Amino acid sequence: MPVNFSGHAIKQLKRRNISQKTVTETIDNPEKIIMKIQYDKKEDAVYLELAKGKYSRTRKVTDTVLVDEDAKGKILGIEILDVKKNIKAFDPKKTKFEIQSA
Repeated sequence: MPVNFSGHAIKQLKRRNISQKTVTETIDNPEKIIMKIQYDKKEDAVYLELAKGKYSRTRKVTDTVLVDEDAKGKILGIEILDVKKNIKAFDPKKTKFEIQSA
């Protein structure tokens, strides 16, 4: 399916280091798994692995949200701490959840 990207969309993709090809492939293959979700019950933390790559640094977004990046700033994963407090209707067995608004 052809996708038309606006100038704004192209700028945002570039800022996030996401290719137009990745977006098009995701739209064409929505059933394809694009991230892994790991839940640590003991620590009440969830890790969303978004991409493979060489870890360089962790950026603290909030006290409970940490973002792992490579040397170029590409996001490799997101860790959410105190997940039961920060994610509405979290069910680690179904891995379906909605981010609770601030």
